[in-house]
Order: sequence, then structure tokens, then C-alpha cells
Amino acid sequence: MLDEAKIVAEKHNYTLVDMRFIKPLDEALLQKVADSHELLVTLEENAIQGGAGSFVNEYLQNIGKIKPLVMLGIPDFFVPQSTQAEAYAILD
Repeated sequence: MLDEAKIVAEKHNYTLVDMRFIKPLDEALLQKVADSHELLVTLEENAIQGGAGSFVNEYLQNIGKIKPLVMLGIPDFFVPQSTQAEAYAILD
């Protein structure tokens, strides 16, 4: 998914930040990005609810940096046990 995000970011001149992991959160980097951008988008291969985007949103709220935030990922519904390819097919 990161490779695809890199292509889109380069094509549209977006800033791409690879968080790699959610904890510990790179607070300095997130503050820098929030200060220099009007809109933030999180993209993850897991459920949106309770995911990285939720954590980013909570952190920004706590420090008073209210920003429009679009969270992209798997919607909140039951996905039966399957391979990753099968799970993505269910989501289409």
C-alpha cells in the first residue's frame, strides 16, 4: 500500500509521511506536518475505527491542533477469516 501511496503523492505533489508504527508516536513530526498542512489524510491496511487515524486525530485534538482529517482504511464491519486478497475482494 505504501508503494501506491508514493505514486499518488508524487503525481499530485502531496507530502507523504510513513509512520511505520503508531507507538511511540513521533509527536514532533506530527506537529510539524499539522502546522504546515491544511488537510491531513491517514491511510492504513486495517480498520479505521481505533486505528492509526483515530490515534492521530486524538493526539491533534489533545494538543489543540484541530485539522480536517480524512481517514482511509477498512470500514467498521465484520470481515470473516480469509487471506488478505480475499478480504480485499469482500471490500470491493
